Amino acid sequence: MKLKHISAAIALTLFLPFAASAITIEELQTQVARLLAQVASLQEQLKSLQTIPSVEPTRPTNLPPGTRVCPQILRQLSQGTSGEDVRGLQAYLGVSQTGYFGPMTASAVAQFQSSEGISQVGAVGPQTRAAFARRCGGGNTAGFSAAPTSGAAPLSVTFRASAGDETSVSIDFGDGSARGQASVDSTNAGYRTITHTYTKQGTYTATAYKSDGMCGLYGGTNCTKVAGSVRITVGGSTSNTTFSASPTSGAAPLEVKFTFPSSGADSYSINFGDGQTGGPLVGPSCNPDGGCLSTRSAYHTYSLAGTYTASLEKQYVCNATPGASCIGLSSSEVGKVTVTVGGSTSTGAPTISLLSPNGGETWQGVLGQTIRWSSSNVTNGTVNIYLIGYDYNPQTEDNRTHYLLVKYAANTGSYTIDSLVSPTQVKPGNNYRISIGAYQQTSTGQLDYDNLVQGDLSDAPFTIKD
Repeated sequence: MKLKHISAAIALTLFLPFAASAITIEELQTQVARLLAQVASLQEQLKSLQTIPSVEPTRPTNLPPGTRVCPQILRQLSQGTSGEDVRGLQAYLGVSQTGYFGPMTASAVAQFQSSEGISQVGAVGPQTRAAFARRCGGGNTAGFSAAPTSGAAPLSVTFRASAGDETSVSIDFGDGSARGQASVDSTNAGYRTITHTYTKQGTYTATAYKSDGMCGLYGGTNCTKVAGSVRITVGGSTSNTTFSASPTSGAAPLEVKFTFPSSGADSYSINFGDGQTGGPLVGPSCNPDGGCLSTRSAYHTYSLAGTYTASLEKQYVCNATPGASCIGLSSSEVGKVTVTVGGSTSTGAPTISLLSPNGGETWQGVLGQTIRWSSSNVTNGTVNIYLIGYDYNPQTEDNRTHYLLVKYAANTGSYTIDSLVSPTQVKPGNNYRISIGAYQQTSTGQLDYDNLVQGDLSDAPFTIKD
């Protein structure tokens, strides 16, 4: 008799007698005794059925890894459940694909959980489903991410994995190269990071491994676990970015002009290699009056001797889900150039020469604009810069207005305007020039404005617009 039939019989046996008409006490006691005997008999039958074991076929030889398909599991799986998701789980774990979750399947699940460092409960819940997702790869997870995950070769990818103080992280990049040891992230000690460049077209699965140092210290085994995997797609090289510098060598201080193509809404930054960066530089560069340049330029002055590698980085938004480790702005290197700076060989009298604006430019406002110059034998901190407007000033009855931009400027070759000292307002106009001068210092370190060492003025006027 099936279990459900036995249960129904018990219920009916107990109910029906009481549905009859009223009976005497003696008759009721007799019926109760008879019913109790029947219940005892039925309970013995129920117990015998419950002790019959569920039979699961013996486990065959494991399937080759290459034939396994990642299981699609959307619910809790444990002993006694059945379905196509159980069959897929069995196919991945290498047990008989019966579609029934029995002891053999539970044992295989427990072994998988042990390899992933999670509780060996022998059932599939949220943690085990997440472990399958990590093992199969195909996207960033909260603990392991890569950026970018696709692009043209050569593709520079930065990997980032969460890790504790005693945990080391290594990355198998999936392209046949040696496994890389990630270092502590400079922005967050709770993560490890490493960058790898894929040079050939293809699809690669990068896998992160975490090793618990304390586990090995105390004699533990299986101390290295899979932390996750990410699929990287590398296409054929389509980059025609040409990153150049001029000059690439010279004596310090050396001002270098960096040039690169610019189109669309691409955003770039430059790491000059001496601890300084420039950017973001968004292209193309367009004049407010119309017309766009096909290239962008950036200037930088190297003040100390040495060999520097400047890199051009293309910036993009990292589209990670909330809680993931890659959120916000990220970048990828698209070009590099080497600059060699020798010791200063300059001798003779101080010189200073204004480079820009030197006439004909158009500024959209004043704040944020950059002034550039070259110099030799000029003492650092002795540079003053003025903006001069050649319009009649009724307060001074003069045809010029001097706007002090900066005093005691460092002789770095460039200055970006962040405020106006005096006056604080500049009217739009087309007759402005920059005046730059280096002054002698007094014994107290102040500038002696009666002793101009060297100065320069824009060769021609430039325009300032609102």
